[in-house]
Amino acid sequence: MTAITPQPPTPPVVPPKASRRGQSQRMFWREFARHTAARWSLAIIALFVFAALAADVLPLQDPTAISSEAYTGPSGEHWFGTDHLGRDMFSRTVHGARVAIIVALGSAGLATAIGIVVGAIAGYTGGRLDDLLSRTADVFLLIPVFFLVVLIVALFGQGLFFVVLIIGLTTWPQSARLMRAEAMVLRERVFVVAARASGGRGMQVLFRHVIPNGLSPVITNATILMGQAILVEAGLSFLGLGDPQVMSWGRMIFDGRGYLDLSPWMSFFPGLAMFLLVLSLNLVGDGLTQAFNPKLRRRGRA
Repeated sequence: MTAITPQPPTPPVVPPKASRRGQSQRMFWREFARHTAARWSLAIIALFVFAALAADVLPLQDPTAISSEAYTGPSGEHWFGTDHLGRDMFSRTVHGARVAIIVALGSAGLATAIGIVVGAIAGYTGGRLDDLLSRTADVFLLIPVFFLVVLIVALFGQGLFFVVLIIGLTTWPQSARLMRAEAMVLRERVFVVAARASGGRGMQVLFRHVIPNGLSPVITNATILMGQAILVEAGLSFLGLGDPQVMSWGRMIFDGRGYLDLSPWMSFFPGLAMFLLVLSLNLVGDGLTQAFNPKLRRRGRA
């Protein structure tokens, strides 16, 4: 009889890295799509972004044109009515979306970028540098953001760029604390330890391995920062500290405060637009939290 030589077991097939990444992305979007409110909110945000980008090419009335049709209520010609100077409120509200999007993206982007770098360095290095950066962040967190921004803008200027800059420079600690917590966990992971053991330098390991794997809570927090930035800018404009040259929803609400009995739509529609955008950003943040951590949804069902 011929002896049968046993064959060694076939090693498991490990999917390529690109395939695993694609699978993770599909799982992410599948989990996000299960959050119905987040899906609708994303569509609303996309509508606001489209309005901000296409406001100049859409067939809208001139938002700055003064006419004799002051205090006209909503109609087929003026969907949101007119203000005390006869300006079309629908056109002004659409153009106001541009200011809101600029403030949201600019401020939240700057705050998130600063927070990622500061938090990652603090959490990864530890020691005295961590203490210094953490205490600095705590000082900013102790001061109410809105009042700090009001003080700085009142002292140094009220241009839109300056407002975006100040909001971004005063709201980064939230992102820094989240990134620091992630970095403190990731620095002990096997792949990070292996990267250091193979000769990787501190900053190289930090930016190549730690930061990319710790972004999920920071990205979620960015949606909250966007909504916060929109509210802060609107508050500044309502107080007369915003840029008078731009069409801000806060400024429109401020202009309509004295005509609430006669023309409530002057404040209602800009306020409604701001409410919808901020609420949508927060709901998208909830959807991102669920997508990044599906266990939260399963735990909620249990």
